[in-house]
Amino acid sequence: MVVHNPSNIVETGAVTGEGFKIQQNGIDLTVRSIEKIKGQAGRLMETGDSNPSSTIPIPVEDGLYTLNRGNAYSVITNQKVKVPGNMCAMILQRSTLNRMGVFAQAGLYDSGFDNYIGFTLYAFNKVQIEEGARVAQIVFLDADATKQYNGKYQAQ
Repeated sequence: MVVHNPSNIVETGAVTGEGFKIQQNGIDLTVRSIEKIKGQAGRLMETGDSNPSSTIPIPVEDGLYTLNRGNAYSVITNQKVKVPGNMCAMILQRSTLNRMGVFAQAGLYDSGFDNYIGFTLYAFNKVQIEEGARVAQIVFLDADATKQYNGKYQAQ
């Protein structure tokens, strides 16, 4: 597995938006919005169609989002990616969140994906996160893709 140099990735324009910072192996992603995922059932079909759980906005007080223990949250970042055709991308949480008892989870970003980055945070403790805070990193990996992403989340 080859992780691409993040400076080279930024130079190609594969990551755009405000507030990101190039790290040693990845590119920091910053919070644009956080919403609570409702406890209702989602649905994933064999065809790949889905009906995800809905979200509700949580208030921002003094520039801070409060994540309550035991809840899942949908995060949208200030960064947009355009994953090159010969790569895929993964989201990894910052270790600071791990030490706070908050875990991030995201799917693989396929070759050709073009949109803002989103992922889920699971809060095992009550935590406050500031708007614009660096919460995760994106890394780009070599991929010999069979085709390019063209799903429902493309270029929204």
